[in-house]
Amino acid sequence: MSRPKKIDCFEGMSNVVFNTHAKRGVVCYSLGRGEKASTRIVIVDIESGKLLCNEKKAGKFTVLALHNDGERIVVQDSSDTKVKGLLNTMRFDGKGLQTIDIWEPYGEKDNREIVRVELIGEDKLMTCNDAGNVVVWNFDTREPLMRFDIPRTTRPKVSPDQCYIAFCGGNRVGFVDIEKQRAAASKAAPGMRSWFKFSFHPSGKFFAASAHRPLTIWCTADGR
Repeated sequence: MSRPKKIDCFEGMSNVVFNTHAKRGVVCYSLGRGEKASTRIVIVDIESGKLLCNEKKAGKFTVLALHNDGERIVVQDSSDTKVKGLLNTMRFDGKGLQTIDIWEPYGEKDNREIVRVELIGEDKLMTCNDAGNVVVWNFDTREPLMRFDIPRTTRPKVSPDQCYIAFCGGNRVGFVDIEKQRAAASKAAPGMRSWFKFSFHPSGKFFAASAHRPLTIWCTADGR
């Protein structure tokens, strides 16, 4: 699969998102700042390598999530640095991208930066802002289904089977059951207090994290 060519030497790739269920990937190329900012949103079939969409939009967009249907994407426009909490949902209809809604998950008064967005199954969306406020929403109605807080120095991650939300921070690793809406597991993780990176193995059987020290790997079945 080849990457689309740049149309300007100053054009920069802002983010890439893949959805293995949809077998598609989305990448944003941004150019300019403020009112002059523009973004090329590119959608690619990751099996055939076919370019499906290459559309230019006014604004500086970062793609955050791609729905399992391969059509709806969630993006954030950072053109206006004073407005941080808006999310845009766009739909690719086979010909072009159409904005279907713009909403503020945490309300107008909050205006905190949204640092993580993940789609869960067909009808749920998880958001997290820079204060560590995690909310699971009904993606279609925008109704909040579950709320909980995590340390602000961490970011939540949805498990590969989309059954759990995991986080690692505050010297603990924790799992929240999405369907039952309650804590599923918690384990001490010394040294995992501040900024670090973590991820699931594609099988979901292992969970790894590192915070300026050797990598720590846990078995998700028994926590070892």
